[in-house]
Amino acid sequence: MAFLDKHGFSDTEKERAWAYCGGKPVCLVETIHSETREKKIKEMLEIRIGQIKQRIGVLKIVSKRILFEEEEIAIRYEAIMEILDRLSTVESYAFDVITPEITYLVKENMHFIDPVRCIIKPQSRLDLLAIRAVIKNRA
Repeated sequence: MAFLDKHGFSDTEKERAWAYCGGKPVCLVETIHSETREKKIKEMLEIRIGQIKQRIGVLKIVSKRILFEEEEIAIRYEAIMEILDRLSTVESYAFDVITPEITYLVKENMHFIDPVRCIIKPQSRLDLLAIRAVIKNRA
């Protein structure tokens, strides 16, 4: 918040930036350099929603494969959605084993895994919000 203070953010703008960007530097820098901060934040969210919808939607059309443990494995749309659905109510969760689907989400920069603590979470606060929007609005 002190960083945003230095760049002249109002209390409302700081709250909004934190709610959407969290501490992600690239997101905050884009917001700082925008003349209309609120509009920029919403634009970044819409862009990320579109990107995630595209990466997930393609799995309905194409049998996407990923190299996993030296084998080519088909990624299942249903398994991806199960992983994403878990984030509808929590910001992170524990996993037992890294699956091909988790690997796909990491490669697509949607998820981050902590293999030491066995925790999976979105790459950023913006990704969490975009994932939740995609889940909520899926057909």
